Amino acid sequence: MLRTPVASTLFGLTSNLDSRAANGTAFSASVQIYDALGEAHVATVTFTKTGTGTWSYGVSVPGAEVTGGTPGSPFAVGTGTLTFDNLGKLSAVNGATPADITFTSPTWRNGARATNFSWDLVDASGVGSVTQFATASATASVTQNGAPTGSVSSIVSVDESGQLQASFGTGRTVVVGQLALATFNDPQGLVKGGTNFYSQSEASGNPSVGVAGTGGRGSLIGSALEQSNVDIAQEFTQMILAQRGYQANSKSITVADELLLETLNLKR
Repeated sequence: MLRTPVASTLFGLTSNLDSRAANGTAFSASVQIYDALGEAHVATVTFTKTGTGTWSYGVSVPGAEVTGGTPGSPFAVGTGTLTFDNLGKLSAVNGATPADITFTSPTWRNGARATNFSWDLVDASGVGSVTQFATASATASVTQNGAPTGSVSSIVSVDESGQLQASFGTGRTVVVGQLALATFNDPQGLVKGGTNFYSQSEASGNPSVGVAGTGGRGSLIGSALEQSNVDIAQEFTQMILAQRGYQANSKSITVADELLLETLNLKR
């Protein structure tokens, strides 16, 4: 099964820019994005300090991968400025209220359809993912929502609702199927078919098929092989109790036998 590639439309960086840096100091962070054909490209975000609490940024991709680009030189996708307040928090983007930035995708040399993508700079609460504190410039995490073409390498798990999650060998886990469960009006009316198989009968009624955990249906346990419908731990406990009881009873028989021997010896 071949998984269709997903073009990147969003990327994000959780970074800090050193407030102690001198004007002109540059810091770069990179994120891998994917075009509509699933080919990977490295987008580089370069920050340059221009003043107190002010940094310029530039987003670029390799020129050799862009139509009209120059091999060996970066191709600029977008530029702008970031402003931070006296608490080190992002206060303005391109001179306006902090918000995500959308860039026009370049025309890729491999013929992939151009897809605009955004820089996820601000979360739902309005907090910026880039800060300016008095510590070394660094990037803590990088995110993007694209993926290359991939084929199923293995079934990773089956959850309680019966969803089959598979790995595509690209670090992605997706739902590829759904198991169904059936209930009957009278489960006791099912006809035994042997080897743990049962068949529908008039007594059992028609099956009601649905998702596990709904409509009174039970849940599923992934990565587990059912060989018995008993609780193994409970059965082991009962077996140990039976063994101990047998040992105690055998001792009483031994004692009774010894008493009988002593009685016979007294007669002699």
